[in-house]
Amino acid sequence: MDERAGRIKMKKQLIIVGIIVILLTVGLSGCNNSINKNYDSRFVGTWKYQSITMTLSSDGTCIHGNINGTWEIKDNKLVFTYNNWINAEVFDYYFSENNTILNLKMEGNNNYLEYIKQ
Repeated sequence: MDERAGRIKMKKQLIIVGIIVILLTVGLSGCNNSINKNYDSRFVGTWKYQSITMTLSSDGTCIHGNINGTWEIKDNKLVFTYNNWINAEVFDYYFSENNTILNLKMEGNNNYLEYIKQ
């Protein structure tokens, strides 16, 4: 009886460990995108500054003027990485008018440009 009780106890422990491993695997698999990119929903949409249109999508892709690329928030900066460009463009930003105006200032410049949500 002792040997049988030991086997049953071991099987129960094995099942518990298996369940914990499955829960950890499922729980951590959903973290992948949030670790790599940070997308703020206030940015998503189409914005216009004078004749320049910029569209930021929730999947991190963008079209700025006629240039395709990606966007993300990194170190509290808006970062554009354009296809076939070596360097990214980095902007300071702030929102105004209930998040309908996105004010952008490129690093090295002193003036903010007002992009209006369309």
